[in-house]
This record gives sequence, C-alpha cells and structure tokens, in this order.
Amino acid sequence: ASQVTAQTQLTIVINPPRPQFLTTSLPDGSLETPYTATLAATGGSGNLVFSLLSVNLPTGLSLSPAGVLAGTPRQ
Repeated sequence: ASQVTAQTQLTIVINPPRPQFLTTSLPDGSLETPYTATLAATGGSGNLVFSLLSVNLPTGLSLSPAGVLAGTPRQ
C-alpha cells in the first residue's frame, strides 16, 4: 500500500463569547458629593477590563479597569 501526503495552509478563527453587562443603570449623583458605583459584567474570555473609548466623564469622576466609577463630580 502506498501513502499519500498532502499539505495545506489552514486558518482557524475562534470568536470568544461576548460579555454580558449586568449593570443596567447607575444611581444618580450630585455635584460636590462623593460618588461610587460599580459596573458588573460576566462572560467573555479572560479578565474583563473596563475603559472609556470616546466618552468623557464629568470632571472629578474616573473609571477604574475593574469597573468602579468613583470620585466627586465638579462643575
């Protein structure tokens, strides 16, 4: 019996599942009053990291990579 060998280039694309956001609303805040809220999500692959792409938060607030929105909003 003879053996046949073939070679080809193969590309495999794996789309990881998208995260599902569990936080659907945030509590209201007031100027000059400390504020803290935590965003929550589940799923996806690897560690989830929160960041802002094209939105500016009010002065005094920041978003941590863990999803904590905190600070004291200023005018």
